[in-house]
Amino acid sequence: MEVLSKILAKRIADCPSFKFHWKCDKIKISHICFADDLIMLCHGSPSSALVLKATFDEFSLLSGLLANQAKSNIFTLGLSSTTNQQLINLFGYTNRNSEVSYGKGLKDSKGAKISWSDICLLKKEGGLVLKDLSSWNKALMIRHLWILIFGTSNLWSSWIKAYHLKGTNLWEAKAPYTCSWNWRKLLHLRAIARPLIQHFIGNGSSTSLWFDNWHPHGPLLLKWSPRVVYDSGLPLNATVNAIVLGDSWSWPAATSIDLVEIRSHMPSYNPNPNIEDSIRWLPSSNGIYSAFSALASLRAFHPLVPWFKLVWFP
Repeated sequence: MEVLSKILAKRIADCPSFKFHWKCDKIKISHICFADDLIMLCHGSPSSALVLKATFDEFSLLSGLLANQAKSNIFTLGLSSTTNQQLINLFGYTNRNSEVSYGKGLKDSKGAKISWSDICLLKKEGGLVLKDLSSWNKALMIRHLWILIFGTSNLWSSWIKAYHLKGTNLWEAKAPYTCSWNWRKLLHLRAIARPLIQHFIGNGSSTSLWFDNWHPHGPLLLKWSPRVVYDSGLPLNATVNAIVLGDSWSWPAATSIDLVEIRSHMPSYNPNPNIEDSIRWLPSSNGIYSAFSALASLRAFHPLVPWFKLVWFP
């Protein structure tokens, strides 16, 4: 696939008329590989599609690998019937409509005899230890927030930063009306994940002064009003290094009671200009996100029932 990637990159560079697929141009996404499957993406114009076709033909000639016609498809949307047919003829693949319809969920009209949350409890809490899929889903989705905060570089995080965050801090990003359901739900989970992610200050250059969780009182703009930003004279996008001077904390002169309180409750340690800031996942002993630790932080603990040994360990 590395050979195909280089061939495609050169052909795209040599073809000024090539257009990337919608919301793929900022990070130049033209193809995605999954094991032995390949997805090639472009704008729905014949000239752009021709670049993909010529690339794969050249790759096939060099490698001897051919596409399986019976398993290959072309997905189009919003094209005229003429253009659509041109693309079908060009590739020779079966055309599929890329619109996906979702069925309505089924709902049992009969009331449940016991709540799902109860049977998902531990045996010693009176439950059956069934998996709470809703909590598992939240725990796994929070991993995406961790990836964005921790700075892990991958295709998904690069795309999110280019098209959704656009330089905005994750904690202050809004969910636009046109955003996807998944992105909206992910933003809703920030309230759960935020107190679980702690920033420890080194030189302060990578931690948001107002939005990140580095202060003993938590994110400053969650406890104090935006007025404190004005009172400090520091911008909203300031990082913690704006209040770091060498190995000491150095806030501007306090002009409000809020700033006095913030300054009097600073972290017990001093900043270190020689090291980078670090981020820890608090529920885990090693400071790194894990699904089990995230799930444990979501789970409500219940009192032990006196009969569980009699039932489970007679």
